[in-house]
Amino acid sequence: MSEHVREAEAFLAEHWRPGVDPEAWRELVVDERWAALRWPSQWYGRDLTDDQAKEVEAVFRAAGAPGPGQDVYNLWA
Repeated sequence: MSEHVREAEAFLAEHWRPGVDPEAWRELVVDERWAALRWPSQWYGRDLTDDQAKEVEAVFRAAGAPGPGQDVYNLWA
């Protein structure tokens, strides 16, 4: 398991709950750099490769948590 996957799992375990306020969740995801995984870190990204980003996106999907990917979340980053 990659470090990025472990970090994502820990983040979700600590913060994700179904029914969380969508605006507050979006802000947290952006602030913690989970919204735009492939973007450079100076632009709120995590500098992940495509394969690494796909692994993290799968973790969020499995948890039912919105966040990374080409959607409204990275537009707020």
